[in-house]
Amino acid sequence: MIETSEAIRMARALIGTAYSELDCINLIKKVIRTAPGGDKNYTTAGTNDLWNSDSKSAKYRDLTWKQEGISGAKAGMLAFMGIGTGDVNHTGLVTERGTVIHSSKSRGGVVETALTAKAGWNGLGVHRMIEGAENAGAA
Repeated sequence: MIETSEAIRMARALIGTAYSELDCINLIKKVIRTAPGGDKNYTTAGTNDLWNSDSKSAKYRDLTWKQEGISGAKAGMLAFMGIGTGDVNHTGLVTERGTVIHSSKSRGGVVETALTAKAGWNGLGVHRMIEGAENAGAA
């Protein structure tokens, strides 16, 4: 299990990495693969598969909890865009600052921006590999 502070530290260290080198789902995979307590072999097919993984068998269940909306966001959760559209197309890591670290195609790389519905963030999930799953939904 990856401590929330370590996941955030790892993600922040990647700020400035070009989108062509690290898109949003690969940012999450890199954090999980390289952070202390992570899994160097971790993989997921994409943001839609990650979002829908809570209904899969245990071996493929990456999200242990999810919700539509961003109310109650906590550090270490994953934020998503595209919930309810049939195409969950973006994800990032929620920080202790109420921001989200994500790889933005339009901004050219890994950035830390506000976690707001106005910015398009409209879902939250708890990943089984990042500390805090045991407190999911306790917002």
